Amino acid sequence: MIPKLTEPIVVWGAGAIGGTLGAYWARAGLPVLLVDIVREHVAACRTSGLRIEGPVENFTQVVPAAAPDEVKG
Repeated sequence: MIPKLTEPIVVWGAGAIGGTLGAYWARAGLPVLLVDIVREHVAACRTSGLRIEGPVENFTQVVPAAAPDEVKG
């Protein structure tokens, strides 16, 4: 059983690995925050979502995202 998280899982770097993990976790209902230095990528994560393509399945997932200067805490 997955424990109820109150704070997001912060993934620093939303590239191939971080973005894939974040998309799967968000799709599973876990709170996630992707952090990336490329503002266009951050905007895409927030709006149109990340497109995940692989040998098992393909899906698109909107994921909360921020640039490093937007992160507090």
